[in-house]
Amino acid sequence: MKLVILVAMAWFGVASVQAQANADVNVVAKAPPVSPPVLSNTTGTTNSTEVAKKKKKRGKELAQKLRTEMEKKNEEKTLQNKQQEKIKKNDVLQGGVVPLPAKDLEEEEDINEAEYYSKGEYKSETVEVISMGKLYTIRTVRAKMENSKGDVLLLHGNAYTHTIWKDIDTMDRIREAGFRPISVDLPGKGLSQPKAPEAVRGQWLLDFIGTMGIKDPVVVAPSMAGTYALPVVLNSPGIIKGLVAIAPSGASKVADEQWRNVTIPVNIMFGANDPLAYVSAATMFRTIKLASRWKVANGTHAFYVNKGPEFNRRLVKFVKKVYSTYFSNRTLESKQGL
Repeated sequence: MKLVILVAMAWFGVASVQAQANADVNVVAKAPPVSPPVLSNTTGTTNSTEVAKKKKKRGKELAQKLRTEMEKKNEEKTLQNKQQEKIKKNDVLQGGVVPLPAKDLEEEEDINEAEYYSKGEYKSETVEVISMGKLYTIRTVRAKMENSKGDVLLLHGNAYTHTIWKDIDTMDRIREAGFRPISVDLPGKGLSQPKAPEAVRGQWLLDFIGTMGIKDPVVVAPSMAGTYALPVVLNSPGIIKGLVAIAPSGASKVADEQWRNVTIPVNIMFGANDPLAYVSAATMFRTIKLASRWKVANGTHAFYVNKGPEFNRRLVKFVKKVYSTYFSNRTLESKQGL
């Protein structure tokens, strides 16, 4: 009996130990998983921010470098353009280079016109001209004269502006003779904008003359200015009283019959070393009834620039004759040079 009791107690003890072991296993199995420790990323974030800042800084420096290089190139290009403009002002066309007076080689903005015109003899102004539905802003200079014997409208060639007539004293010589000189920057030149297409230049000149209130002017038209003056002479008689055509552009396109219909006095001036102008001048002189001419020995296309005194003398002489009765009884057979 005792033996049975001892065996039972032993079995019961073993079972208790086994049950406790199973319970411990279950507790461990149900315990939540332990997360691994989270490492701090502060150092990595700081490095990324610094890299981004450095990239941004390098980008700004590169952009500034490119802007500086571009500005430098633009300055160099501007300087080259100014130098090219000065070269253009030496009129190289059919006969060589005509050197300009030193004052005309200065840039437009460097010329203190206010000081020049402050003497009181001239008025410099900007006027608005509407032509063919387009608005033009035009720079003009005219003598301040209450009474004058007549108006002389001074146009200019492609390489020049209105200042050429100041530089070679043409404005002063005309004013001193009692006539009112009016100079102008043609559209697209000097301080006048915009450019006028060749097809509308004759109408533009008519509108400019009307806007300015110019009456029966003698028009001086060198070279390119012929594309403005010749259409008016040919198609609008009665507007221009006389014409000084200095190696005029566009003359070669005009038929002889059209020249024969011109009834105003025309003084043709050209250089002997300017072959294209020579041909046109010969045709104009042969066909225009009241034509006179001045062939300049060894003269180039813009001969009047370095022959200012002689040019001015002949110009004033022609203007005086136009405003007198000199041409009243002139005929084709009696033509002669001035």
